[in-house]
Amino acid sequence: MKILYFTSTGNSLYVAKEIGGELLSIPQLEKSQTYEIKDEVIGIVFPCYMVGVPRPVEEYLKKAKIQADYVFTIMTYGKLAMSGTKQMEKLLKSINVTPNYSNEIIMVDNYLPGFKIEDQLNLVPQKNIEGQLEIIVKDIKTRKQNLLKKGIGSNTMSAMLSSFSHSSRGIRMLNGSDKGFTVTDQCTSCGICKEVCPAANIEIKGKPEFKHKCENCLGCINNCPTQAIQLKSQKSEKRFRNPNIKVSEIMVANSQKAAGANNEL
Repeated sequence: MKILYFTSTGNSLYVAKEIGGELLSIPQLEKSQTYEIKDEVIGIVFPCYMVGVPRPVEEYLKKAKIQADYVFTIMTYGKLAMSGTKQMEKLLKSINVTPNYSNEIIMVDNYLPGFKIEDQLNLVPQKNIEGQLEIIVKDIKTRKQNLLKKGIGSNTMSAMLSSFSHSSRGIRMLNGSDKGFTVTDQCTSCGICKEVCPAANIEIKGKPEFKHKCENCLGCINNCPTQAIQLKSQKSEKRFRNPNIKVSEIMVANSQKAAGANNEL
């Protein structure tokens, strides 16, 4: 089994690790121009961005050639999932891949303009993350055939937001979302922000400089060890990375650093 995943703060990587198999980072696959993926079972684990599929995931899959007997997709989200799994289903069908199973799992939302991390952490017992994971892992092991279905309202809202995100205005807004980032004197020029960025959007010139091709994943902000990167619209000073994932794993996933580098982080 191979699992393609995209992560910036660890939630989707954690889910992929719990499912098991050979884990393949989508940013790594894109950088190495590896587009042919074959196995008996192939999964895609991705976070919900704007109630849909993250741009790097979509751009990679449009070039991918996936061959498998069983294909599953899992979307992680923090508040609103809407019909993100339906968008992924349509995307796969556009490349002649019919998924067999799809599901979603609610986790801690670390989108700082929308949520206080403290409040999200208090909701962890209610979200029952481990219980959700147990069901998903069992479904995949038994090769369950089931595509998640949503209502008309959810499908319509997701379609509208997807249309906007693909418009010239939406693309400009996303690319330029880093204009709301600031860097304080707490910056030590460690370069972690550059390594966790899946879009190669950061250069270190003393302090980080942003190149306005941002995915707004907030990986640089949530993974900064000194909290030097701030967001003007943030609702919380607290930061979040999935506690089961090391920052070094995200660095490896998104910058293709040698496995084992910085493994103490």
